[in-house]
Amino acid sequence: MAANATTYTAKYSTAVDVLGGNYTTLMESFSAENGTGYDDVLNSVLGGNQLVPKLLVYGLNGVGNVLPTIQSMHRPTRVAATLGVTTPWDGIAYAFAGDLGPGNMVSVVRFPTGENGTSRPFLQGTVTTVPTLVTMDAAWLAAAGARCIGPLVSGAADTEDIRARRLAFVPQKYIPLVIGQTFTPQRFWTVVIGAIRRDNNEVACASLVDWARVMCTFSAQHYRQPPYKHGS
Repeated sequence: MAANATTYTAKYSTAVDVLGGNYTTLMESFSAENGTGYDDVLNSVLGGNQLVPKLLVYGLNGVGNVLPTIQSMHRPTRVAATLGVTTPWDGIAYAFAGDLGPGNMVSVVRFPTGENGTSRPFLQGTVTTVPTLVTMDAAWLAAAGARCIGPLVSGAADTEDIRARRLAFVPQKYIPLVIGQTFTPQRFWTVVIGAIRRDNNEVACASLVDWARVMCTFSAQHYRQPPYKHGS
């Protein structure tokens, strides 16, 4: 990180946006319906440089009365092997969770790659019936404080059936809203998707908007506990 950037939030906020705010092609690459295999998406993420910041969001199960949450990881990187030296970390991918803390410390988590029992991060989920984009806000009002909306019946009025990948990519402009934050589904919709909609970027960022709609709606596939462990 640059010496004059005291936090990753500051770094991402001040870095030049090499895409110039045009996220359509980038975000389409994460669509669950674009025909790209999940390992191909994974390899593009881990193989790409850091000129375009890489932050991804995922859902975690709530336990007991705790709400399910949406959290994030950034800068996923696969450990490169050193010639002539073998270590337990060779080939394993890691990412940062949250921003820098006291002493410039940052939490490190294992980035799932489908190997050694980890989940496939870009696997396409099953079809979920969700509110249409224009009725999401009303659906949350009708949910009256529930953890998620629904479950909904396929074919019901003001719904559609969509899929999303397990992890979703957040474009650079919206990273400062997300990094280091823990969201309930409703708050993620209000804060992050709300900002995207105010910018009229819901079409350009459709893969993230659709992912959020899936995560906001009750279904059997939701909020699996992925093996994101510090330093493992």
